[in-house]
Amino acid sequence: MVQAAQDGDVRAMRTLVTAHLPLLYTLVVRAASPTVDVGNVLGHTVTLVASGMPGLAEPDSFRPWLLGTAMRFLWAAEEAGNPRDTGRPAVQVDPHDQREEANAAVQWLVADDRALLSFWWLEASGELNRAEMIAACGLTPAQAETRLRQVEAHFNDARTTIRTLSAAPPCPELADLLRHWDGRPSDRQRRQITRHATNCSTCSARADDLIPADRLMRGSPLLAPPPALVEELLARCDRTPEPAGGSWGAALIDRARRAAEIPWVATAARFIAVTGAVVLTISTLLAYADSRKTQPEPTSTRIGPAAPSASPSPARATSAATTPSASSSPRAPSSSTAVASPASAPLSLSGSRSLRSVAHPDRYVRAVDDLAAVTPVSRSSSGASRREATFTVVRGLSDPSCRSFRDASGRYLRHFAFRVRLDHDDRSEIFRQDVTFCARTGATRRSVSFQSTNYPDRYLHLRGDELWIDRPDSSPAFRAAASFEVSAPLA
Repeated sequence: MVQAAQDGDVRAMRTLVTAHLPLLYTLVVRAASPTVDVGNVLGHTVTLVASGMPGLAEPDSFRPWLLGTAMRFLWAAEEAGNPRDTGRPAVQVDPHDQREEANAAVQWLVADDRALLSFWWLEASGELNRAEMIAACGLTPAQAETRLRQVEAHFNDARTTIRTLSAAPPCPELADLLRHWDGRPSDRQRRQITRHATNCSTCSARADDLIPADRLMRGSPLLAPPPALVEELLARCDRTPEPAGGSWGAALIDRARRAAEIPWVATAARFIAVTGAVVLTISTLLAYADSRKTQPEPTSTRIGPAAPSASPSPARATSAATTPSASSSPRAPSSSTAVASPASAPLSLSGSRSLRSVAHPDRYVRAVDDLAAVTPVSRSSSGASRREATFTVVRGLSDPSCRSFRDASGRYLRHFAFRVRLDHDDRSEIFRQDVTFCARTGATRRSVSFQSTNYPDRYLHLRGDELWIDRPDSSPAFRAAASFEVSAPLA
C-alpha cells in the first residue's frame, strides 16, 4: 500500500490517510498549543504523503515517518507563532474527573514536553509501540528513556498544579503568591505552584489521590477529526503537484525528492533528520539545501542592521566545514543581517568558563535540570548553583573552528525544537551539529554571540529566563539578548 502511494496511486494515498488520520489528529491535537492551526499542520503533512513521501526509503517505516513529519510541522508552527502569545487562561476543572485534569495539565508543559507526552500517551493507550515512538522522535532508546522520565515528572507537576488551583476553598498563601499572575499557563508558573504545593501544609495533600499517569492513559480512545477536515485532507490526495515554478510547494517537492535519493536517507536511523529539515523548510519557506552540490565559501553573519542593497540575496552563513552531512540544514534566508568577523572575546573561548547575559548582567547561562536557563547567579550563590553556571568550552564537535559547551555531568548545550537543553553525546551527526555554535561579534565590545552551525540564521537568544536559538530581528533588544560575556568560571 505504501509503495503504491509513493508511486502515485491516489486510491492508495486516500486509504493510507484515512486509516492513519485519527492517530495523526490525536497526536497533533494533544501536543499543540491553543494558538496553533492543527488543520494547517495536518494539511502540510498530507501534502508530503501526496507528493511521494520524500525521505521515506522503507515502507515499513511509514508510521514513524508520518508521525515524525507531523511533529516537525507542529514545531515549525509553534516557532512561527507569537512568542508572547501564551495561549488561553488556565481553566478550573472537576477534581473528580482525572482525565479532564490530565487534558488541562498538558497546556502547562513546554512544546517539546507536550510532543513527547503525546507520543507516550499513544504508546500507553496501545496505539503505538516504543520502537515507532523512538523513530518518530529521532531519539536514541537511552535518550527516550531519560526524556520520558523527565516528561512524566513535569506532567505530574502539571496535574498537581491543576488540582491545587482548582481546590476549594483556595489557599490564602497561594492566592497571595499568584496575585500578579495573568492566569495563563506557563512552565515557570507551574514550577512555582508545584513548589508551593510541596511545602504548604494546606496544599500538600491535595494531589495524594492522583492515579499514576501511565494507568490513567490506558484505554484512552483516539480523537475523531471533524468531517470537514477529513474531507479537506483527502482532497489533497487528489491534487497533483504543481509544475515547477508554479508555487513554493512545487519547488519543495522537487528538492525533497532529490534529498530522498541521497544514499544515507536509506538508513532508518537517519531518515527522520531529513524529514525534519524538509518540514521546517516548508513551514518557514526556506530552501532545503541540496547536499550533493558543492557549497560556496562560508561567510559570517552578524546580528544587526544590513547595509542598503538594491538586490538582496540569501545570506550563506555557515561554519568553516563545507562537507555535506546527514543533517543538512536550511540556508539562512534573506534578512536584515550584515557580514561581521568572528569575535575577539576577553577570555579565550576554551576551558572552564561562565557566560553572562549582556541584557541582564546579573544572569548567567545555567543548567536547570535538563534545560538551559539564564538566571541570577553570583559568587555568593550556592556551590551547586555556581557549578550549574560553569561550562567547559571545547572545540565544536562538528566544526573545530567553533565551540561546544559541556557541563560538569558531561552533558552538552544542545538545541532541540529550537529550545536549548542539555543532553549526553549520542555519537550521531545531528547531535554534533546541534551542540556546535560559532562565536560572532556581540552587542558590546567585550561580548560575543553564538551562531548555530546547522541553523546559521539562528543565534543563542534569551527569552524570559529560557535559552533558545532564534532568528535576529535587527533590534538592539534582540542583539543584547543574544550577546554574552565570556567570564572566569563561577565554580
